[in-house]
Amino acid sequence: MRKLGMQCFLKDLFNAPESVMRFLCKLGRLHRVPVCDNNAESNVEHILKYNSLFFTPTERITGKRSQYGNRNLSVKRDFIVDRKILPNIKDNSEKLNNLEMNLKNTENSLTELNSQFNNCSEHRTELEKKQEALRKVKNELRHEVLKISEIQFQIKQLTEIYNKKKAEVIDEEQEKAYVKKKICSANSTKKEILSMMHKLIKEFLLCKKEKLKRILVLKFFREKISSLESEIKTREETQSDIEKRLLEKIVENTELKSQGYRLYHEIKKLDMDKLKPEPHGPES
Repeated sequence: MRKLGMQCFLKDLFNAPESVMRFLCKLGRLHRVPVCDNNAESNVEHILKYNSLFFTPTERITGKRSQYGNRNLSVKRDFIVDRKILPNIKDNSEKLNNLEMNLKNTENSLTELNSQFNNCSEHRTELEKKQEALRKVKNELRHEVLKISEIQFQIKQLTEIYNKKKAEVIDEEQEKAYVKKKICSANSTKKEILSMMHKLIKEFLLCKKEKLKRILVLKFFREKISSLESEIKTREETQSDIEKRLLEKIVENTELKSQGYRLYHEIKKLDMDKLKPEPHGPES
């Protein structure tokens, strides 16, 4: 619409309370009445297509179409008498241009400030991270300081103990005599232990020799027993063979006896048959 010459609406040319402005807009539709510059002279018909009333710096232009068709358009021009109630449109347009320039400058400065704000925010996050790291370092240093104070307290206690011990210094000669006495008693005890160990080693060696002798004797008897066992085994085997042969002989003897008994009975039977008298025969 600015190409047609429109600059603003009528309500933008003055300030009023909100309720008054609402009443005027409802009554006179001030928010729909455009205010144009001198370029609107060549675009009157185009502007009247959208609004039936508009203002130029010198005229009040209204358009009315015929009741029998929208083709015929009658334009009415009324010259505006400057009563100095409203500011001049030209001055107001310049002011509007200045305000637009100020708005653009403000927007540019706002973008710059936003970029600066973003940079500051990033810098702030970095500083917060550094602050957090420094806080951690501070806590670590605090722990180290506590450790150092504890170590200093322990050093103080040890120093006091050392001073007490230093105050209670033992007599060196008496301590030497006591140590010498203890060493002598320890040496005598050691000597007794060594003599007892010597005796025990001798007894152990004797027991070892006796054990070896007995092991050898046992080995000899074991070999003797094994030889006797082998001999007994061979004799048992020969005895079993003899018993087998004896059993065979007994079996043969029983067979011979049975054969002898049979022969004896047969002979006896034959003798009996001979002793019997024969019938019708001579006397024997």
